[in-house]
Amino acid sequence: MPTRAQRQPPASTADSTAPVEPGPILEETRHRWSGVEIALTREDITAPSDWRICRPCHTVIVHLEGGMDSLETTMEGHGGSRGAANPGEVWTIPAGVRYAATARGSTIGYAVVSLDPSFPVLPGERQARPVEPTAGLPDAFLHQSVRRLASLRDRTDDLSILLAHSLSHAVGVHVFQRGSPIPESSGRELKLSASEARRIRDHLIQNLSERVTLDDLARRFGLTPHQFLRAFNATFGTTPIQYLIGQRIREGRRLLRTTRLDLTTIALNTGFSSHAHFTHTFRKHLGLTPREYRRAAALEAPMNLPAIS
Repeated sequence: MPTRAQRQPPASTADSTAPVEPGPILEETRHRWSGVEIALTREDITAPSDWRICRPCHTVIVHLEGGMDSLETTMEGHGGSRGAANPGEVWTIPAGVRYAATARGSTIGYAVVSLDPSFPVLPGERQARPVEPTAGLPDAFLHQSVRRLASLRDRTDDLSILLAHSLSHAVGVHVFQRGSPIPESSGRELKLSASEARRIRDHLIQNLSERVTLDDLARRFGLTPHQFLRAFNATFGTTPIQYLIGQRIREGRRLLRTTRLDLTTIALNTGFSSHAHFTHTFRKHLGLTPREYRRAAALEAPMNLPAIS
């Protein structure tokens, strides 16, 4: 996911972002409320663009709008993602973690949220929770909160300013609440290497419509099913089945937004056994049916990013 909004950060959040052959930034604005910085960017990615990031602060990237033909991300200690971004999907990069992305498409809009590791801890906790890495997961709260903050960026009345500060603080707390309390040390953790994580990620995404078994996945890495479950969870932060379901729903969202394929065809193309199975799982995870999602995606107004001069 693009992180060009971090190319020239203020001194308080200086980083080592080094984009390689990036597309042109069409417009960018930065806003800071209650210790949370949000950069809103519109960028042309017609030519393939690469990004790199490793920062002393936590970074959350929210895809807001625009078309992508392809996107591949890698994240140190995490499997990353593969497949074009849908509006509302989030990439969370903890402080000090290396992240890279390659994308191609048209004009996109995204937000980059920067959080200092010393952000206020949660009530009752002595230290802040670690930020949980995510790659391409939908987050309705962050999506809508960033859109609302964008609408408040030029407002100068006291009520709008108060709302913006409160909402930005809520964004920061939300990111930290997704993590788990800092665990006690329990010895060496079984984990997949970066190359192994990419291999299993690519295998699952390339075979979304195929039957997948735990035994087959474990055999690919010379592990027992139990060992593979432990290693996968430590690397991806979830189980193989939940990761696979998430990727199938993600591809389903893309097909609902960008094609006129009927629901049965989309269901079968994404690994669901039937129209009913796809609808049930989609509604369970997103709170609305595929048909309702397609209708809402068609009606949703574009993000009100800064006007292109």
